[in-house]
Order: sequence, then structure tokens, then C-alpha cells
Amino acid sequence: MFLYEYSRRHQELSTPELLRIARVYDDLLRECCNTENPPDCYSTLENKFNETTEKSLKIVQRECEHFQNLGKDDLKYHYFIKFTKIAPQLSTDELTFLGEEMVTALLTCCTLSEEFACVDNLVDLVIGEICGVNGNRTINPAVDHCCKTNFAFRRHCFEALEADKTYVPPSASQGLFMFRTDLCQAHDEELQRKKDRFLVNLVKLKPELTDEELRSSLTEFTNLVDKCCKAEGPEACFNEEGPKLAAKNQAS
Repeated sequence: MFLYEYSRRHQELSTPELLRIARVYDDLLRECCNTENPPDCYSTLENKFNETTEKSLKIVQRECEHFQNLGKDDLKYHYFIKFTKIAPQLSTDELTFLGEEMVTALLTCCTLSEEFACVDNLVDLVIGEICGVNGNRTINPAVDHCCKTNFAFRRHCFEALEADKTYVPPSASQGLFMFRTDLCQAHDEELQRKKDRFLVNLVKLKPELTDEELRSSLTEFTNLVDKCCKAEGPEACFNEEGPKLAAKNQAS
């Protein structure tokens, strides 16, 4: 009954936010019933609701600031790096999919008047994708903890996650810096996919690099492809320039 009434009065809120409010309400009700003066305790309810919504609102505002300040590609790279650092155990395809889903959510929602509810609802679906994978195989302890925390608050939990401390990167570059001439035949869309995969795999290899260093390496990769595909002997160029890029990243 409470949730129905509250949602009727706050139609601007997302479904996950209403579930958070319901959880806060239940917790506080139990707490207040054990105090000497329950009515005094109940008087703090509205403040608790506002605190919860304010926290969720700030998360969405930050995400939409990324949308406004970064171009579409940079926004995508931001989330590729973020998700790969949080869950490097996921496959490259899974990580690029999650990054693209996040960008779609922000492109869809961040210009709407109902921005908050739209972003919160769609990003919750992205988190649901991660937790769906985690349900089949534990990704890492931190992600597992967030997926198993109260459903309504898993978004807040994920927002606080940093790079996975348990992850051990591969000792070798596994061919990341071996470039072939088929890059020169790739259409724009296919070349973009290869760039996306290069960035995600670089984060998996060197998770300690900063976002700026990773983006710089991606720019160098793009410039290398451009340079070698224009060279008289692309293969010789790739064979010469690839190891240089590898050495530079190894030294970082």
C-alpha cells in the first residue's frame, strides 16, 4: 500500500528508485518499532527518502555529464575502460556489448525531461546483464557482492566499485601488438570494432594504466594503422611499428 501511494505521488521516479525507497521504509519501520518513541522516529522518514533519491540523482547527473562532455566514441571508450577494470574476467565481446548498451542508455535518456527515471531504469538493465553472467559463473568477489546485495541497491554498489584487486593480467601480450594488413581492407565499421577490441584487451593486459594513458595508446594505434596502410609496404611497416607500440606500453 505504501509503495503504491508513494509511486502515485512521485511519478518522476524510476522503478529501481521506488524499490530503494520501499527498502528504506521497511528498514526504518523495523528500527522505529524497537525505539521508545516510534512517532519521533517516523518523522525522519521523509529525510531518509530524500537522501536515498539524492544519491541516485547524483549518479545519473554524473553519467549525463559524461554524455554531454564526451563525444559518442569517447563516451563508449570511457565505459569500455570502466567495465573492463571492474570485471576484466568477462570476455572482450561481453565488455564491448556492455559499453555499447551503456552508451545507448545515455543517448536515449540524457536529453529527455524524465532523464532520471529513464537512465536509472535502462542502466539497471545493463547491471542486470552483468549479474546474469555472474549468476552462471562468479566474475570476481566485488561484482559477486554487488549482485548479491539487495536488488534495489545494486546500482549504488556498482557505482562504488573500483578496479578488481584480485585480477592477475596475462604475462604476455597474446598478439595484441601484432598487426596484419587486413586492417587496411577493413570497412569503417569493422575497423571501429577492431579499435574497440584493442582498447578492451589493452585494459585487460595493463589494468594499472590510467584512462588518459589508455586513450593515448588507442590514438597511437589509430595513427599506426593510418600510417602503415598508406605506406608502400604496409606489412613491413606493421612489423616495424607494432613492436615499438608494444615496448611503449610495456614501459608505462
